[in-house]
Amino acid sequence: DESYENYRDYLYALYESLPEGVTETYLHPALEADELKAACGAWKFRVWEYRIMKEPQTRQHIEAHGIKLIDYRQLARMRFGQ
Repeated sequence: DESYENYRDYLYALYESLPEGVTETYLHPALEADELKAACGAWKFRVWEYRIMKEPQTRQHIEAHGIKLIDYRQLARMRFGQ
């Protein structure tokens, strides 16, 4: 069933199942716009990802599962000891 709630629950379940260590995931959060709709067939999911990541409960969910969000610079420092 394609709904915002089901997609959010899918992402939450994904985060719950991440193994220990470094895991790369990616999202394409975007604001709804005619340009996005014309350029991307999956535009709805990108809009939902934007909404999901803005929700305070998403941050709470991520932190409750011991997940720390990092960027590529932090990853490089971890990998190369910089």
